[in-house]
Amino acid sequence: SSSVVHKITISVLPEQKIEGMSIQEAISATDGTEITVKGIVLSSLVNQSGFYIIDETGVIAVRTKDEGTDKTVKPGDLVSVKGTKKHIKPTEKCVGQIAIDSAKVLVNAYGENQIPTSVYKQGKTITALYNLDPLEDHTTEVFKVKAKISFIDKGNYTTAVLVDPNDESVSLGLYTTSASQYNFLKDYEGQVLTYNVAVCNWNGKNYYRGCIVSVETSEGTTIY
Repeated sequence: SSSVVHKITISVLPEQKIEGMSIQEAISATDGTEITVKGIVLSSLVNQSGFYIIDETGVIAVRTKDEGTDKTVKPGDLVSVKGTKKHIKPTEKCVGQIAIDSAKVLVNAYGENQIPTSVYKQGKTITALYNLDPLEDHTTEVFKVKAKISFIDKGNYTTAVLVDPNDESVSLGLYTTSASQYNFLKDYEGQVLTYNVAVCNWNGKNYYRGCIVSVETSEGTTIY
């Protein structure tokens, strides 16, 4: 008989320190300021390259320089990010989208850190989100609402909306280029579930769209 020996080298690196201001400090920072922020990854931005981060003080969108960066992090990761705080595409019709733009992940300490869901806002409906004033800043808020997801085929494209179960004539459009971006929720179409929804306005519109950060299923699990 014969044996094979493989030699490997293991390097033990010092623990990386996670530094940065709180998310509320980031939200309050002057537009155009380069900032470093510490937070827990919440979810993808879905239709932008980046992700939301959250701490006990708030939520903010992080739009990254490099496409695919959102694939290198997962919900629960503790990260430090550096970028420019700004309002994306403000116009006379809207305040735009608050974000840490052109951001870079400085450190990812990974882990399965608990999402501080206490910062989610409760007591709103899909109708209330649909009627939010685009001249007021709401893009750093996540709302816990009851809703039904619906997938719509427009012929040359598909889209998805959240329907108000209290008034099914009202729905909040989701920010997508294709409903396939929400295919992981296809099995839940038509069910009334608890959705945690960030409102967003990346394109200077006179209305808000929704971005689902997670859904609480009837089986008691949370899908991000």
